Amino acid sequence: MRKFRLGFAGLYIFALLLLAIVVQAAPQDTNFVGSWDMTMAAGGPGGRGGQGGEGGHRGGGGGAQSLTIAQDGGKYKVTHKTPRGEKTSDATVSGNTI
Repeated sequence: MRKFRLGFAGLYIFALLLLAIVVQAAPQDTNFVGSWDMTMAAGGPGGRGGQGGEGGHRGGGGGAQSLTIAQDGGKYKVTHKTPRGEKTSDATVSGNTI
């Protein structure tokens, strides 16, 4: 009876390890389509308020932003909305990178 328990426990552990390997090896979902809301903190690099800084960077006051990725057939469109306006761009997908 003891050998049976040890054999069953070994089989159970082997099955768990095999399942973990299969889950890790499964292809990743490359569905980029969706919408995300973000809130950017006010200020620029180093907390200088975004006024000047290296390279003349003038960060804004932060605020709510959204990023939307839409798919039409094999084409993708990315829309980035900020307090300063909206920008829509075409995008391409290569592997799991957009």
